[in-house]
Amino acid sequence: MDYNNQKILIDDYTILLRQTLWDKKTGIGYLVFEITKKDSKPEIKLNKFGQCIGLGFGENDRFSIENTSSGNRKYEYIGNSLYAYISYTVDISKQDDCKIYIFDRKNGDYEDCAKKYSFELKETTNVKEYNYSNNKIIISPLGMAIENNEKHGSSNSLSEPKIKIVFYLKDGRKKEVFNTTTGLETEGLGEIHRYTKDKGYYNMYQVVFKKIFDIEKIDKIEFNGVVIS
Repeated sequence: MDYNNQKILIDDYTILLRQTLWDKKTGIGYLVFEITKKDSKPEIKLNKFGQCIGLGFGENDRFSIENTSSGNRKYEYIGNSLYAYISYTVDISKQDDCKIYIFDRKNGDYEDCAKKYSFELKETTNVKEYNYSNNKIIISPLGMAIENNEKHGSSNSLSEPKIKIVFYLKDGRKKEVFNTTTGLETEGLGEIHRYTKDKGYYNMYQVVFKKIFDIEKIDKIEFNGVVIS
């Protein structure tokens, strides 16, 4: 099956899934949709940042892209086509899966009136995985998942553990990609999500890269001063 270029035709509208990337191990995904309308442009209300300020797109906001996850989306016109760029994350501490749907509210907003169309997502398997002590670091082109099981603070503490990760690249350069001590303000990062449980002894971070990163450039990583190959 060609997971990219899945297409749905509804009346005069064509909704084409141009690109799909989904990595279940990090819980991070990325989608690109192209939406066209016969003899016209698809309708949408956008603010200056490319964000939809209506209920969706199409005549009377009849369509919306829905998923079982959280994320950010941006729209733009290229010619007569409307493009939707969607980055999303799921809570990997619960091992959630992700589903993507198109809702058509032509016949009403209620669930029993709206039609729902689904897209298949292909899981990306291109990841690098590193283990050190009670920590696991999984790196994909879209971002990282960091699992930290070391005790820190008191038994009732939710204090931030000290974690610093540096990529050692094959061209000899080093790139710091995560640092809790400096407030996570690391260049190249987008969203950061933290999940805790077990009285603060467990932390799961999702770090979403602002741009897709070629992980084949990584030779090894440094975790809290320890180099791991």
